[in-house]
Amino acid sequence: MYRTRSKVALAVLAVGGLLSGAGALAYGTGNDKPGKLPPKEAPPPQEKKPDRTAVVPVPADTRAQATTLRYKLKPSEMFRYVVEKKTETHSTSPALARSVTTTQTYDVTWRVTGMNADGNALIKLTIDRIRFTEHEGFGGNVDFDSKKHAKPEGVPAVVRVLTNVLKAQAGAEFTFSMDPFGEVSNFNVPKKLADALKIVRGGQGIDSAESFRYLLASQGSVVLPKDSVFKGAGWSEKTESAVSGGHAKLNVLTKATYQGELERQGQKFEEITLTPSSAAVERAPFSGLGQFTLKNHEGKGSVLFDNDHGRLVESHVTQTADMESGAPGQTVVWKVTQSISSKLIKPN
Repeated sequence: MYRTRSKVALAVLAVGGLLSGAGALAYGTGNDKPGKLPPKEAPPPQEKKPDRTAVVPVPADTRAQATTLRYKLKPSEMFRYVVEKKTETHSTSPALARSVTTTQTYDVTWRVTGMNADGNALIKLTIDRIRFTEHEGFGGNVDFDSKKHAKPEGVPAVVRVLTNVLKAQAGAEFTFSMDPFGEVSNFNVPKKLADALKIVRGGQGIDSAESFRYLLASQGSVVLPKDSVFKGAGWSEKTESAVSGGHAKLNVLTKATYQGELERQGQKFEEITLTPSSAAVERAPFSGLGQFTLKNHEGKGSVLFDNDHGRLVESHVTQTADMESGAPGQTVVWKVTQSISSKLIKPN
């Protein structure tokens, strides 16, 4: 009986890790108590406008030229990325210690279908392939590759929960708009995937349109500043992250710093570094784990941007959060490490 409950709990945690976002990491609600129906779907969160105003230092070399960073997407363009998210969750309570590692890898295609009246690019993003692996401390593993498997393989309890959600992602087509700063709007999740998430208890709360937007469309990166920048210029952006299987929300203020031009393999790119400057955690309304306390948070990341062609080439961001939840004597200690990376694939 204990093992069965443990595997069901793992299944729910797996869904929490499946597409929670950076990232980048979406926050939602679910229902943690057995025998109850999922909560009503919450209205989609209003998009938060980032602070695009760059703090620009006066260059020591007065001959230095300011750089204006902009996306320059054009109709009929098509390019591909590989996006990966890896989440390691370690939890320790008086009764149990657990470790779960989840890795999701997406091969995606971007197609610029046109431009709207505001001059923003209209984009169709297709998941060409999804690879999903989960390894749990008790030996419960799950694997899925949409190019090889008809359904996930592994622990039956987890497979039953994840099959429809994973299969619905293969071939899924998302549409959205992107302005020259890289801000995404009008992001739409395909109905088949949205319906699959509704079936999973708590699935749509933890894995929401926001989590897909941040992971696949925003690519775990930041919106570009509206001002021209010199080396050392910085700007900030706020993100929300679902952690601990969706039981808590991590609010992070990330500082982006322009590092200047970087040459790699004969090509010139603009380099941006990412550093979390502050963070706070709060308990999800549905969680029965008590209040969360953030003990420590750290992270780092970087972005390579092709300013000539106006597109992201590579990004990587890693965050680690140490937290505690619950009442005295029932404290759960959490350590969550999550990394998101995106890389442009060169055409053959």
